[in-house]
Amino acid sequence: MKNISKNIYSVGLTILALTFSAALTPAKAQLTTMQVQRASTNGPLYELPLFANDLKPGERYYTSDHADSTTQRFGYDISARRLAGDRWKSLKPGITGDEHWDNPKNANYIVFGKPFYAMKDGTIIACWRNAPENPRPKLPSESNGATPNAEKMWWHRFHRNGLLAGGGNHLWILHDDGTRALYAHAKKGSIPQSLCPRNQAKFSEKPDKSKKDENGMYDPIALKPSERKRVKAGQFLGRIGHTGSSTGPHIHIHVERKNADGKWRADPMRFRRGLSTDWNGGKADITKWTSFSGKAITKGAVLFWPPTRLTNQYARHKASLGSFPRMFKHLANSGFSPSLIDGYSVGGKVFLNYTWEPAKRPWRAYFGLTPSNFQAKLDKARQDDYAPLFIDSYLQAGKIRYSVIYEKGKPGKWRLRFNLNGQQHQENFNKAKASGLNPVTVSVISVNGQRRYTSLYRSDKIGSWYENPAIREADYQKVFDEQKAKGRLPIYLNGYMHNGTPYLSAIFASKYKNKTRARHGLSSGGYQSETEKAWKDGFEIQSVTAFDGAESQHRFGAVWVKP
Repeated sequence: MKNISKNIYSVGLTILALTFSAALTPAKAQLTTMQVQRASTNGPLYELPLFANDLKPGERYYTSDHADSTTQRFGYDISARRLAGDRWKSLKPGITGDEHWDNPKNANYIVFGKPFYAMKDGTIIACWRNAPENPRPKLPSESNGATPNAEKMWWHRFHRNGLLAGGGNHLWILHDDGTRALYAHAKKGSIPQSLCPRNQAKFSEKPDKSKKDENGMYDPIALKPSERKRVKAGQFLGRIGHTGSSTGPHIHIHVERKNADGKWRADPMRFRRGLSTDWNGGKADITKWTSFSGKAITKGAVLFWPPTRLTNQYARHKASLGSFPRMFKHLANSGFSPSLIDGYSVGGKVFLNYTWEPAKRPWRAYFGLTPSNFQAKLDKARQDDYAPLFIDSYLQAGKIRYSVIYEKGKPGKWRLRFNLNGQQHQENFNKAKASGLNPVTVSVISVNGQRRYTSLYRSDKIGSWYENPAIREADYQKVFDEQKAKGRLPIYLNGYMHNGTPYLSAIFASKYKNKTRARHGLSSGGYQSETEKAWKDGFEIQSVTAFDGAESQHRFGAVWVKP
């Protein structure tokens, strides 16, 4: 399974308020404009200071309720965990707990060195960046509360001697609404010098913390007005470390607000996006995620899944059917909407290729639909003014299944028909063409030696076009060359096996005449490489498919276009 994404996308919705069906298949995500508007007027929202892009497969972030203090009661100490068997562990693969505690090292933790980001626009008013790393994490046998500071050997001696801030390498950011946030315990040197000009390893002397500037910051961490830098939400701030009054690698965050009496008090943080699942004694269920969008992170010990950073396009291929429900929920929560869900089976096992793009309108998407379920969802979509954008059919245990994507208020006429035999497909083609509609998808599967057709036609302009749902793979290059000579290039491919022979259903059009790349017969690695190259050159995935019904090999065909 591959995970590829490109290009930071600057436009995002305020918040995705999502509802999902209880069953894994079919699954549903729905966003309404009214929900977005309600959420955006319900007080300040923060971005999580972490992105899922920085997690490896099987990793998530972890937190629990913070100590109840005047300024930090709504704060979080955040580390990371990885799934190892049925347990979530904080150490990197290959490092056992016994090995680690015999020779404890900060670098043994998977969270160590992961990046963190700004939660909100603001101005850096105080900082430190070059404090040395603490020598090791606190041992389980050691007590943080009962041990005098001077004897906490997991702290660096500079901190034990009072020559470092409690936050170690840290940033104080004053937000435009008057709140201020602390990001603490960053890795040495990871906070860019462009954001923090304090390059010393330690204070020259113990500071007098009773003397503070107008922002409540003391020398030597306080920045002069000329030194203060603006940051934007989502901007890189540094990497997670183990500095200052820390017991092990993690990041500490909290927000404060000045009360009428002039004193700073803890202020709750509600986050724009995020999913969580109960820790359950280290046996958290990776398949069960609950959104806390518009709320604080779920109370208690939890794993949480920050959003994937919005990009022009996010894609996976050869993804397992079992992993898709949680990825569906995660990507929807991150602010994406699906643009393509292509199902196919190899050796009787179902896989998915899918692409997602930043959500611009209310949408619905389903996968794993039976023919009867599909008709019910189609009727409901039509009733609610949702128009189909994409439709695909595939086989699951020899049965027909469908994935479909709808968008609310999409202008233009459309015609969608499914599970047609050859004669019905031809009649449908003729009617669509006579009505001035153009092909979007023509998905084909082979059941008991008979082709079954599912097609979507829309009034969207694609120029001159040619549709052929039964091109033998061996003949595809010849057809491609013929159509290219007529100024048409593929905009859609759908692969399937029919009576032991690989076929492609293809749509060629002149719309992207000079802005198209297309490949077929690709391995998984070959498709990955071609996509990364295409993205680098400014292209985006238009269509991707693999041969449904293949016995063993995953072979891909794809089209990329330059918008």
